[in-house]
Amino acid sequence: MLNFDFSDEEGWMARTIEIAKHNFTPYGCIIIDPVSNTFIEHANSVRQEGKTAHAEMNALRNLKQLKHKDPKDLILYSTGEPCPMCMGAIIWSGIRTIRYGMSIDEISKFHNQISVPCSEIAERSWVEVDIKGGILEGQCKKLFEKFVSKPI
Repeated sequence: MLNFDFSDEEGWMARTIEIAKHNFTPYGCIIIDPVSNTFIEHANSVRQEGKTAHAEMNALRNLKQLKHKDPKDLILYSTGEPCPMCMGAIIWSGIRTIRYGMSIDEISKFHNQISVPCSEIAERSWVEVDIKGGILEGQCKKLFEKFVSKPI
């Protein structure tokens, strides 16, 4: 079994950016489980599967692939701040740690967004969620500059 450095936030965000690039979208998501030493990766697939097929939703739908015992141990990485739909699903899934690159406010400069920060949704829920944004934000912005010349 490979051993990964699960504390390397920039390394995991760089991998998340690569997932997005290889799928020709600015959105990528990785969910890691430091306990079982496993992870899953997904990109946005709204063009193929419809408007709710965000990278985070695709990853959440495949959580069973991880061998986790407690979703609170999982860490979700996303190139963009989770939208309200995704953030609600993340909370319901039991994940309590989120890391993202670009904020919804910054993403809205490229295309439409529901301008509710994921932190606000977390604050209105019954759980505490550890949220940190701005990880490799400049590299994430380059994804949006490259791939959002066409509507998503």
